[in-house]
Amino acid sequence: MATYLPQEILALIVEHVCALPEKESQVKLTDYTLVNKYWQAAFERQIWSSVTLLSPSGIEVVTSRSGEQYKKRGLHFADLERLTSGSENWQLARRDFLRDICYRVAVPRFLDDGDGVEDEEAEYIDDYVFTRENDLAFTKGMSQLFNHLSTWTKQKRKLSLSIVLQAEKGNLDNEECEIDEAIDCRSLPYRAELPEDCHLSTVQFVASLSFPTRFEDNNNGISLSAALRIAASCGGQALERPEMGGNYGFRPEQCDMQCQMRDSVSQNLARLPASLRVLEFDWDWPPDPSGYCQDETPPPIKTQVDALSASLRGTLSHLQRLCVEGMEVSTELFFHLQSTAQPSSLSWQHLEVLELRAIPWFTPSGHGLNYYNTESFEQVFATSYFDELFTCIGHAALKMTRIKQLLLIYESNCEGLGEIELHLGVQHGQAQLKFHSENGYIPPSEVLQAWQVPQDRLEDCGNGWSRFEYDRWPLEWLTNFACSVKVSTGNSCCGPRFRSHNFFLIPVLQYQELIKHICHCFAVNLIQG
Repeated sequence: MATYLPQEILALIVEHVCALPEKESQVKLTDYTLVNKYWQAAFERQIWSSVTLLSPSGIEVVTSRSGEQYKKRGLHFADLERLTSGSENWQLARRDFLRDICYRVAVPRFLDDGDGVEDEEAEYIDDYVFTRENDLAFTKGMSQLFNHLSTWTKQKRKLSLSIVLQAEKGNLDNEECEIDEAIDCRSLPYRAELPEDCHLSTVQFVASLSFPTRFEDNNNGISLSAALRIAASCGGQALERPEMGGNYGFRPEQCDMQCQMRDSVSQNLARLPASLRVLEFDWDWPPDPSGYCQDETPPPIKTQVDALSASLRGTLSHLQRLCVEGMEVSTELFFHLQSTAQPSSLSWQHLEVLELRAIPWFTPSGHGLNYYNTESFEQVFATSYFDELFTCIGHAALKMTRIKQLLLIYESNCEGLGEIELHLGVQHGQAQLKFHSENGYIPPSEVLQAWQVPQDRLEDCGNGWSRFEYDRWPLEWLTNFACSVKVSTGNSCCGPRFRSHNFFLIPVLQYQELIKHICHCFAVNLIQG
């Protein structure tokens, strides 16, 4: 074998060997590094570019849920420490080679969702011995990883980090099953948590963070609250886009547990680095309201302060994209309910995409958006709640100067509810606002006024759809223009027409007419002194 080759030829060999399927490759990649230092450097660059890292554990052979046993595969954490710790050039080079780490955190058990249909009356429990043991192992593994990565102070390359749980025992044994059955409850799908007293070291160079789920049934994941705390420990300006899950499996009657989780997530949202530009997560599976006891009173229009919505509103100040699925929505997401400021004082100057999909027909506090009227003995749709929500969104949308898509979808299979959708699409400086309802909901005048849509200009498109087209977007520049005229003339504004609400109907005029109107008001102001 030729040991000394031009770098171009050696690079082709590395590319060919690394592209071979594992079954066709008769030699391990690490064996090629033994040829000489040139081959070592060439192959280590490829070998270390993507690493499956195993958290410290005394178990080498794991048992799958089907009972099969197999040996763990990946780089042991102790080997990573030995090969990358220190200031030697070869240690620094291996750190620099790293582009992608898939960290498999060893936990003792795979925990199935105990939500059985045969025992619907059993109470939920979110804390018992097996979840505590898994959480303890998860916390230990995460602390060890971040403690080690935080020592890489001279790291120049950005790193992609994915974190997944690896259960070392697929099913509970007989003794453990007896303990599990003795607890008369239904467990939620297991989501690993970090305790409040856990403080992860800060890592400056993680640019991408994800928490993939290894199994189709979506059990044994990592909680959204824990994922946010991990993302918050990726300090600096590197992290731009974390991919996170949720899917806690709450039922509407468990509103106390859900509120507790929403509060926990909201606290950790505030810790996210300002470099974050994209945030996407699935909150829950939208429940079907028909399966639960319905309220006999309408939900409160002025909802209580929702900490999660308030935290998301703060995060929107620096996000370009927010996509959430399955989360109850409050007006607090768009307007501070305890503030004396007007909605127009808020700003989302970077936001381009806001998507809220599969929203359950419940408020964050657990009130259903349809209720049973005891006088008429009919199901009643809470239109006033949507009136208030869509009005707040309208005021907020006018401050989203870079928005390209705003989408809000309520979904339900329950008869009489169906789907309600609000969609704003902006393209090439023009915008189209669309409403869709499968239960007869029609946006009232206060909603249209918030969106600056004249009452008679909302077009009925049939099949529950209605739309309005804006000549240009954003509309906010008109308000800014009026303020600039106020400064230049020293007057309150450009005359009484600008001080009236009619000013906000100007965007529906043609461009030439708009300029004439502004110039006329400006001239009148000057003449009147």
